[in-house]
Amino acid sequence: MTDLFKLSVAHIEDPDDPAILEAPGDTALEEIHNLIQHAFCWDSNHLYAFFRSGECWDYTTEYAARLPEPPFFGPRRPIAGLACETSLGSLRLAPGTRFLYLFDYGDEHCFTVEVLGMATDVVSSPVELHIVKVPDSPLKQYHSYGREAEEEREGEAETLAPTMRDEPAVEDVTPEPAFDGGLLLDRGAPYPWPLDRLLTLGDPDELPEDFYATFPVTREDAPALAEMARDRRLALEPADQVEADAPTHAVRLLVQLEAGEAVAGLVPLLNAYDKTREIELSDALELIGAPAIPRLRDAMRDGRYSSDVRSVAANTLATIAVKHEETAATVQDILVETLGRYAHNPMVLNTTLAEFLLQRRTTGILPLLREAYAAHSVSWRELGRWKGILAHLGASRDRRTNRSSLSSRSPRSSRSSDRSSRPAVPMTRASRSIGR
Repeated sequence: MTDLFKLSVAHIEDPDDPAILEAPGDTALEEIHNLIQHAFCWDSNHLYAFFRSGECWDYTTEYAARLPEPPFFGPRRPIAGLACETSLGSLRLAPGTRFLYLFDYGDEHCFTVEVLGMATDVVSSPVELHIVKVPDSPLKQYHSYGREAEEEREGEAETLAPTMRDEPAVEDVTPEPAFDGGLLLDRGAPYPWPLDRLLTLGDPDELPEDFYATFPVTREDAPALAEMARDRRLALEPADQVEADAPTHAVRLLVQLEAGEAVAGLVPLLNAYDKTREIELSDALELIGAPAIPRLRDAMRDGRYSSDVRSVAANTLATIAVKHEETAATVQDILVETLGRYAHNPMVLNTTLAEFLLQRRTTGILPLLREAYAAHSVSWRELGRWKGILAHLGASRDRRTNRSSLSSRSPRSSRSSDRSSRPAVPMTRASRSIGR
């Protein structure tokens, strides 16, 4: 015998269009996750967790897909249990109970799960987990990019047009295009030889290793290559089209030509490119080094860029400091100054900054980091608890004042100044994509 639960599952952005599920009490939460994904036609390709308290990241009531990764500094945080080992009935639910389902730790899609009703000691056999109702218009898992997004907006406008002719004009709510610093351009003229060949090459990773080194371009072609990287038509081309790779070829050739200023000028496109092109441009900026620093600094501090792109800019700066040691002091000063604005920065950016500065054991970072922790402006899930930070820096807590200070008796503190001048290990998380 087991209880039978009737559940409503609604995305918090669309609470009036839920999926309705029925599940026996012995159903593992992992199976509930799979059924929710099926009901919303999503891909089930990210991590997830259930929070019995209904509060996101309340790890004391968290039932996750797997144990959390250890933070950068400090011990692994405990959770209530694993979704594959926890049954629905073990959560002690009752009609009206609500709890939270989180999918994708990067985008943080939150769903409210509510118990609409339950039947106890169901004896009819077998009682199967099933979908009673799917959402009428389920939210999409991913936003569209480039030309596909433009076509969707045009289609929506055509669909709405007949109904709007006889109604008062309404405010245009079409999303504004991503900020690109005015760099994307509409080029009408064809590209000359040999640049026109770049439109037909396709996947750059399938080309010979020496392709770009032997391609017949000179520094005189740098302006035209930069235009190709900025070409709106190519930048918005769907990824499965051959011409969509032309901006990547152009960027790689600019790096080959050591046209650092031309590549640095493309920084605003980090916010306009899709993820693949964004990573390609970031890699190019890391290679050119010093010329990219001022532009990356400005992008990192500019609120017109998305939070993720500002974090990418910070991570790119940190990697430049590692690959180009002569820039390390300059980059470190920039990152410290930016972390000092933690109250105005997104958390993902603050976390990226703190990670790099902690890895380098940056002198004097402790008071600033304490303030950011106290203001909940950095992610302790990524960095670790404050106690772990103190241990990493070789600091001790003064119990009389409840303040932390570097201990002169600590054997690690005597080495901290030496370590602050060493290259940091490149970041592994809280950078390109904070989601896992």
